[in-house]
Amino acid sequence: MVVQFFSPRRQPLPGNPYSQTLNSAAHSAYDQCLQREHEAINDVQLLYTRCLVYLITEAPDDDARDYISIEILACMATAIR
Repeated sequence: MVVQFFSPRRQPLPGNPYSQTLNSAAHSAYDQCLQREHEAINDVQLLYTRCLVYLITEAPDDDARDYISIEILACMATAIR
């Protein structure tokens, strides 16, 4: 999957490519990133969000993707408190 993560035209990230059933952590983390992208109020927040999506989508294997996704979800849960 080729994704342009930062563009002056601010093209939105593509829809969630992960199955909620087969890849629940990646699916949830990607959804959180999509929500954060929508809520971003400046380019820095947008860039941070897209970096997280890049980590999810470009993980070298499923174990790494799960680890990254779980860490993203834990950080976002902490940030909300």
